[in-house]
Amino acid sequence: IYGSSSGAMIDVEFAALFPDAVSHLITLGGYVDGRSVRDNADVPITDAIMTMAKEGWDKPDSAFMSGLLSVYFPTMDRDQLNRLARKFQDSCPVENEIRGRTFFNHHSVAGILDKVQVPTLVMHARGDAVHPLSEGQKYARGIPGAQLLVLESRNHYPLPEEPAWRDMIEAMHDFLAS
Repeated sequence: IYGSSSGAMIDVEFAALFPDAVSHLITLGGYVDGRSVRDNADVPITDAIMTMAKEGWDKPDSAFMSGLLSVYFPTMDRDQLNRLARKFQDSCPVENEIRGRTFFNHHSVAGILDKVQVPTLVMHARGDAVHPLSEGQKYARGIPGAQLLVLESRNHYPLPEEPAWRDMIEAMHDFLAS
């Protein structure tokens, strides 16, 4: 199974609870501890982001959406960010976004990492400003035998035009073929 960002938490939980249903686990840009759980968590900033999301999520050409996505994808140009923002807005109602952010900000999988017993590839971008590389390193240290691949990208997920994209795809292919 493959999960990115908060989806990595879901993958880890599934692999820990249902080891017979998973042959390999791959994560990208994941985090072990939600923002409100991490050491030195800044709850007022988290609350401010939620307030801005409530106000700006549904607005066309929202400054909030543009700003949020530019943190996730700092190498995207303005047109790409605007198209991506519209896809996010069209695919997820603001209520779902708030529920998801609230849950994942307060969630942690630290206590079950050692229960994951399948081959695991943890990928994380070195310059990820959304979830720091240290969160990917926590996965790699906590899951027995996990491999860590640090991708040379500033984006939360490497983009197809980056060399890191090719590195990511090749690593996944090689990992699954082994």
